[in-house]
Amino acid sequence: FERHRDDILAHIPRHIKEGFREIGFTKWGKTFLPVIQLSPFDIEPGKTRNQWMKMFEHCRMKRRPMTVLIYWYGVAWEHRWDSYSFIPKNKFHSYEEGVSKGFNILPPKIEKKMQSRKILSIVEEQQLNGLAQLEEELERPKEDRIKWMTQFNEKYEDLAADFASDEDSLIEEEIIEKDLENPPKDIGSEALYLEVTTVKCLEDVILFKANEAAKKGDVINLRHSDKDVEEDLSRLSSTQKNSLS
Repeated sequence: FERHRDDILAHIPRHIKEGFREIGFTKWGKTFLPVIQLSPFDIEPGKTRNQWMKMFEHCRMKRRPMTVLIYWYGVAWEHRWDSYSFIPKNKFHSYEEGVSKGFNILPPKIEKKMQSRKILSIVEEQQLNGLAQLEEELERPKEDRIKWMTQFNEKYEDLAADFASDEDSLIEEEIIEKDLENPPKDIGSEALYLEVTTVKCLEDVILFKANEAAKKGDVINLRHSDKDVEEDLSRLSSTQKNSLS
């Protein structure tokens, strides 16, 4: 993945790449709203990143100018898939340019509606929240912006985690099966400790240990994290129960 990512980034035009995580303004309808330019790897794998890749390959093949991926500040995170857009580079206005034109100031119309406790339109609410987000982000260096957006795993990381989890489960099951196939000949007089980490073969394990303990008068301290153990214990004979503590 890292090699693929680095290869993609190496072929992005410098003027596009230098704009990654730059804050500015873009027109939505009749209103200029705060936005931030993004790298395709700033967003989680999925539809929007795939669209960026298609745009990138198409522009390379046709030798056309690339569009810019932006995130609209102020959109609720649960609706983030509606918060991305692709725009021509010249439609992005820098923060300095926006400030000179008053794009960073909340319109009096919105302030009056808030004072009179009137309901804001969707765009007005987005502008209100977006300007607040923008001010917070301006205080951060580029590499620390949009932190909430980058808390995701790449697909290969999820696959690796799933593989490791499956491998651990197989090892646990194999250990229990080996214990059942080759029970110890001499348990010894010390206390036995059975730590239950899986429900597989649980009843057989408990019955085997209880029977052996009952024969020798030993004590089993059962440390468990599964409530099903209690149901399995209810099936033991009175002699076996007396050997457990």
